[in-house]
Amino acid sequence: MTFFKAILDKITFLGVLLCACVYANNAISDEVLVLHSGYQGNEQTREIQKGIEDKFKDSNISLYVSYLDSNQAMGERALIEHVDFLSRKFDTRYFDAIIVSGENALKLVQQYGERLFVNTPIVFTGIKSSDTSLPAFTHKISAIVESENIFETMRLSTQLFPLTTNIYIITGRPLTRQISEQAIQQLSLRLKPTLNILNNESEASLLNKINKVAKDSVIIFDDFSRDKGGFFVNRTEILKAITATARVPLFVINQHDLMEGVIGGVVTSGFAQGQAAADKVLQITLGAKIEDLPVEVSLSNKYIIQYPELLRWGLHESDIPIGYRVINKKENKYKTDCSLLTLLLIVLSFLCLFFWGWRKYSRLVQDTALVENKHDRVINIFNISYDFIFMLDLVGEIKMVNQTALDFVQMQEGEVAGRILWDTPWWQNDAKSKKKLKSAMGQARVGKTARFECALIDKNKLKHAFDVFIQPVKNAALQGNETTSIIVEARDISDIKAVEEEVEKANKRSNLLLDESPSMLLMLNAQGLILSCNKFGCNLLGYYDGELIGRNLVTLYSELVNLTDLKDYLAECVDQEGMLLSREVSYSTKNGRKVWINERVRKIDDHDQYFLVCENITERYELSKELNYRASHDYLTGLKNRLFFESQLDKNLDKIDSHKSPCCLMYLDMDKFKIINDTCGHHAGDEVLRQIATILTESVPINAMVARLGGDEFAIIFPQTELDIANKTAEKIISAIGKHYFLWEGNHFSLGVSIGLAEFTELGRGGVHALSCVDSACYTAKQSGRNRIHIYEEDKQEELRREEVVWVNKVQDALRDESRFCLYAQLIKPVNGSDDYLHYEILTRMIDENGELAPPAKFIPIAESYNLADKIDMIIITKTINWLKNHPEHVFKLNMCSINLSGQSLGDPKFIEDLVSLLSHSSLPLEKLCFEITETVAIGNFSNAAKLINSLKKLGCKLALDDFGTGLSSFGYLKRLNVDYLKIDGVFVKDMANDAQDFGIVKTIHELSHLFGKKTIAEYVESEEIIEKLNEIGVDYAQGYHLGKPVPIDMMVLLSESLYEDGF
Repeated sequence: MTFFKAILDKITFLGVLLCACVYANNAISDEVLVLHSGYQGNEQTREIQKGIEDKFKDSNISLYVSYLDSNQAMGERALIEHVDFLSRKFDTRYFDAIIVSGENALKLVQQYGERLFVNTPIVFTGIKSSDTSLPAFTHKISAIVESENIFETMRLSTQLFPLTTNIYIITGRPLTRQISEQAIQQLSLRLKPTLNILNNESEASLLNKINKVAKDSVIIFDDFSRDKGGFFVNRTEILKAITATARVPLFVINQHDLMEGVIGGVVTSGFAQGQAAADKVLQITLGAKIEDLPVEVSLSNKYIIQYPELLRWGLHESDIPIGYRVINKKENKYKTDCSLLTLLLIVLSFLCLFFWGWRKYSRLVQDTALVENKHDRVINIFNISYDFIFMLDLVGEIKMVNQTALDFVQMQEGEVAGRILWDTPWWQNDAKSKKKLKSAMGQARVGKTARFECALIDKNKLKHAFDVFIQPVKNAALQGNETTSIIVEARDISDIKAVEEEVEKANKRSNLLLDESPSMLLMLNAQGLILSCNKFGCNLLGYYDGELIGRNLVTLYSELVNLTDLKDYLAECVDQEGMLLSREVSYSTKNGRKVWINERVRKIDDHDQYFLVCENITERYELSKELNYRASHDYLTGLKNRLFFESQLDKNLDKIDSHKSPCCLMYLDMDKFKIINDTCGHHAGDEVLRQIATILTESVPINAMVARLGGDEFAIIFPQTELDIANKTAEKIISAIGKHYFLWEGNHFSLGVSIGLAEFTELGRGGVHALSCVDSACYTAKQSGRNRIHIYEEDKQEELRREEVVWVNKVQDALRDESRFCLYAQLIKPVNGSDDYLHYEILTRMIDENGELAPPAKFIPIAESYNLADKIDMIIITKTINWLKNHPEHVFKLNMCSINLSGQSLGDPKFIEDLVSLLSHSSLPLEKLCFEITETVAIGNFSNAAKLINSLKKLGCKLALDDFGTGLSSFGYLKRLNVDYLKIDGVFVKDMANDAQDFGIVKTIHELSHLFGKKTIAEYVESEEIIEKLNEIGVDYAQGYHLGKPVPIDMMVLLSESLYEDGF
């Protein structure tokens, strides 16, 4: 009897509990947000969440859970990102309480709690008692603070293993978050073992160190969720690996870490912490004030020893200190089975008793829910419609209205129900709309539909255009299928109306643009007949409006073009749908003048017609021809220039394998040129170079290419030529130049030349290497007595290579000591002589190991050859920005500071990223910084150059294209590079005062630069005569020794101080 009475009591209790659950589900639920510091898979976070859910499982509380996904201290930027995320996610939701676990979530709530959760009670858990943040918190809070347990675990380890000499603590967090320095000192006095911390390891290094731990040691595992690189580590897997590797006793301080191989420890239960925090929230939801729930130190620490591991290390239960619980001991299986059987019988009895009544009740609930669900779906569809929907009776009174219409006038359904529709706020403010509605309602009453457009005014007094549709609702059950109600639907078409108006305006603008366009616009049929031409096109070709209509396009070309060829050309657009054809052709005007046109053709879809956009490129074409010649030829001698020579050298070296014959290269340096130049002047020197160019051209085979590399240096390529033949040609050149006498103003000068010669029989390291080989051979010829030939041999150049290695080491030493790079500056002044403008270019200087300035010509080429230039660039940029930060008054007076970027920096995405980051975090006015890129580098790395320029322009920086004019083959690049300045190459500037061609090139570059909206800077300005010529042209700025030599950058401070006192 007692047994059955106990079962009956338990069934009664379960029934009461079920009724309570049903009642709770019908009550209004409280909403609680849980904010975890760790990520969702973290064991401690998961245990706390389980404890919270377990406590709330029988309560009427809705849980919302969010994770910060971080086990390390979070920076301010990361906190702000999470604050923005939480603001957007829970913008419209109010929480009755908030549970915060972990220190990062504590930090977030402490700094931004008043912004995110105004007056919401907050309960903290999962926080160590050593945390000092809580006393300074001003929000309404309570907390479950966990007491430190690592000390007790250390004490336990020494009690169980008194001969221990070393204790290793494994933690993925800084130790100061677990143990203070004072506590360590105090503990060290009480414990003999040495304390070792493993908290900055990779997974592999950690296991390696554990494997080497001495046998008289113990290990305490705290945390290893992230390795030293910041990457997440699977806590369970790493702990399993530690247990498999460790040859010494292993203790833990978290209950969820207890597994095979772990003895035990004084462990913290995340589950208990979650339950304790949830219990406080339950008290708050039941009416308790959070002020009455003070911060408590959790008593969830458990003293646990695993029995199998105790035996493994040769210990007994008698060795365990008092108060520790032993787990995993084998219990009486029969007793356990009886308990389980009794519980099973109770559950089965309850289910059988409850099932009969619940089945009938559930059928009734299902039927009711089905009807309610159908009704809810109809109402939901009615309310979520984007259109206004009104249900009216025949008089016009509102019976139902959806939420969309109510939101428009900001009213509730009860305020308008039963009112006549045209007397409500939707229609009463517009008489015309009201009149249309009444008329349409009259048609609906007699069974007809009606539709009209009208204007309605919203809650903000803004007028909207609506398309209104009215239809009658008929009841087939009534005699005559009479109308019983009316449905009014109104759709907002304001956007459509606005688009229609914009289209009309756009048509007017397009017609105007066609006539005023600065390009000739033609429409052709498939036979090439002109169907239309805009005003600009007629004026360009000298015809009056309409005169070209009906003429064939071939009659406008200056060159004879067959009509069939034109038809075939147009047919290419048909063959490839959407294709845009483009070509440059010459047209002939009415008076016979030739005009160069960039002609772009596209077929008009679904029409047998073609649209031509013709741009007048006559000036650009002529200039391009001149620049193309200048780009490949030396302006003085008419020979090929260095840029063209180097490209041809690479091509010839690449063909060595395919032609199976060697290629010879010759480098020539005039021996007595300086004497003539210094004695008779530059004009005499120029004439000597022209005469030498003639001798070289006449002395080489027809397949050889002669080029002037610069100054008095020449080079010759001998394709598919043996060394003997090239050597004979070299001897012929020396003989011809030796017999030649230069006459100038009654003076006679003999000439000589030193020649370096090399034969290349296989693919090597490219043209630059080949040129350096013959250059070094020529140098050897000069050192050997001049006016002779030296044939390059690899071994004899070793000494030169050693010198190169020395300079490489010097540069690398300087990179290790950045203080050896110093900043110099050279002024850039307005050509018009303005004294209130401060602009300079930053130049790099390097101090060698002897404390002397190293020549830039020595270390800069070495840095570029060995990929060190980008590192120097970053040092110089960083030093410049720091120097400017330290001189704010100077920056205030500064107009522009220019800094050079090398080609290596331009091609390094990491460098660009670091540069943009450095500038973004700088407080300097970035519009006063200008970065210079050489023209050849920019064109050679066009994609990277464009990206860098766009990135720097977004920050406000200026850009300059350096050494402009020597490498450009088309001004098309200039339109696509968004630079602010063009620095005209000094090769055109230094002689422009005496050379009409140089003057013309500088003038043309300047005019085109201004046409593209860019300012010009002339380099190599060495005399007042050049300044006068530049001023005549209108060049904006000048730079050169005539205006100022490079000086240490600190001199610029003195210059800026005198800028407003005595003038520049």
